[in-house]
Amino acid sequence: MLSTALPVSGYNARTVGTGITMANRIIGGSTGTVVVNATLNGFTWTGSVSYQLTGPSNKNGTAVPATYSSLPAGSYTLAYRSGGPAGATLASITPSTTQTLNAGATITFTLNFTIPSGPQLTTDFMSESTPTGSGCNAPPVASGFLTTDNQALVYFLINNANTGDQATVNWYTPTGSLYTTDSFSPLPSSGNYCFWDSIAITGNPPASQPGTWNVAISYNGAQLFTLYFTIEPSGVGLQFVPVTPCRVVDTRNPIGTLGGPDLGNSHRDFPVPSSSCGIPANALAYSLNVTAVPHGSLYYLTIWPTGQPQPVASTLNSTNGINKADAAIVPAGSNGSVSVYADGTAMWCWISTATLSPATLRRWHSIR
Repeated sequence: MLSTALPVSGYNARTVGTGITMANRIIGGSTGTVVVNATLNGFTWTGSVSYQLTGPSNKNGTAVPATYSSLPAGSYTLAYRSGGPAGATLASITPSTTQTLNAGATITFTLNFTIPSGPQLTTDFMSESTPTGSGCNAPPVASGFLTTDNQALVYFLINNANTGDQATVNWYTPTGSLYTTDSFSPLPSSGNYCFWDSIAITGNPPASQPGTWNVAISYNGAQLFTLYFTIEPSGVGLQFVPVTPCRVVDTRNPIGTLGGPDLGNSHRDFPVPSSSCGIPANALAYSLNVTAVPHGSLYYLTIWPTGQPQPVASTLNSTNGINKADAAIVPAGSNGSVSVYADGTAMWCWISTATLSPATLRRWHSIR
């Protein structure tokens, strides 16, 4: 169980927002680019905010950062409408609200927001991984996202915290009973603090209590916000987890566990998680691409979970001896291995993969 708070001098306060790119038709080559950014207390901020860009071409923006390419040259003015970081106010637009765009050039408007003094919640997320660096910058889990990570982790950033401030995290089971409470030590000094806390979801009782859990966070005794996540019951199916294309097995390589020798009237076991492809050990099945380069007739090649009986069905055939490739979804066998048998002449074989893993954790929504 992990509960940590670190002071930070800079941060990237994330909210769910999407940068947009808009473009106009190029007119006579006299065009340039306008960029709209934002800061929060002097640090880069991204998210939803409404503004209007007026000039030779008018644009209505809904998020930052935003880039508007191929705009006619001329004078542009940026006007703030609404939105931005929760609890913040617009302090200024720099370098000025009106700028001149020259042909082939780029100008940047920056909306500068500030948060009033006193503790302020800036971001709250559930995440797959522990925040790293100098702020709450772990990647958030989007609504409905499924993950096989072995922990449920919540993190949040408090701006302008005071000496002695204290946060508490309460984890509640689907039945509403309190599972555990984690209390952070009083803060040693004022500043901006990133808090995070986690529980393991692969052991008992979390894994044995599927359903919607909630995480209630209090700050200085007052309820701050609640996050919800779901632990799926076992047997609900598998989630397809694509990975960067990677060759798990290549028998053209020197003799080794995932290399040579060639196959031919023989079978071999290949421990897929032992490859350098980053396949998780808890993957329950693999989506494989199998490629064969026969030295003659290949009557059939079959692939199956190690430890199971060899099937009578073939994965691919090449009786005329030409190169062949085919796809197969194969359950993980003993130690995550798959077995391959080739009936025919010696050949080279290589296997590329993605994974199918148990879907266990889903973040639903946050309530302030």
